[in-house]
Amino acid sequence: MLIVDDNRTNIEICTEQLRGLGTLCVGVQDGSAALHALRAAVDQRFDLIILDMNMPAMNGLEVARLIQADPALCGTPRIMLSSVGDSWPSATLAAVGIARVITKPARQAELQACVTEVLGERVSAACNACPLRTPTGFSGKILVAEDNEVNQLVARAMLRSLGLDCDVCPDGESAVHAWSEGSYDAILMDCQMPNVDGFEAAGRIRALESERGGGRIPIIALTANVVGGVREACAAAGMDDYLSKPYTEHALAEALRRWLPSCETAC
Repeated sequence: MLIVDDNRTNIEICTEQLRGLGTLCVGVQDGSAALHALRAAVDQRFDLIILDMNMPAMNGLEVARLIQADPALCGTPRIMLSSVGDSWPSATLAAVGIARVITKPARQAELQACVTEVLGERVSAACNACPLRTPTGFSGKILVAEDNEVNQLVARAMLRSLGLDCDVCPDGESAVHAWSEGSYDAILMDCQMPNVDGFEAAGRIRALESERGGGRIPIIALTANVVGGVREACAAAGMDDYLSKPYTEHALAEALRRWLPSCETAC
């Protein structure tokens, strides 16, 4: 789900309220960022958009109108969060694709019921298939190397849900630098990045490890390319594991559990 609210605290509250539904929430703080996230979501698709009405520069109705006007985005249902006293004709809301309006502050039961109603059986089926539970065994810090901004947000949200901190780098060059200067327990390395890709970055890290004589950090490859030979190429570059995009939180947890031995099953 994409949550659009200029108040970061409101995004965090909404995310926590929806956790019981087994949803993955990504938050942005203005309309322009929301449109960019939706258009950039090549590997990850949003099932629902939750829009705050009262935002500076571009309010929720204006954002909804722009989404409705884009054939690639208009199929994503929208819920509006409004303040007491806000009122619009139902025809106005329908014209911009607003399925429901909830008055703030939204109660958890009300928000969950609204989301479940709008998405129907898809939410219920997902919850029954893989209910998310609060993680108890994951700890540590992960370095994420990923150039796609939406995928960055998704990875950050998944890792946070699993109880892990993370830093995000947009390319292989900055990932090598961050690893060299920081302290991480594992790296999620996108293979296809501009300038220095994941294969080259992983090779540089392995070479530096050999020079320094230190330990070996687990590197998990992330790639949407599923053609034959990719897994072998990842191994040849020094990567330890492989996740095919788009990946689920469950798949990510399973991969991390293989390389962070103190972790317990989180999903």
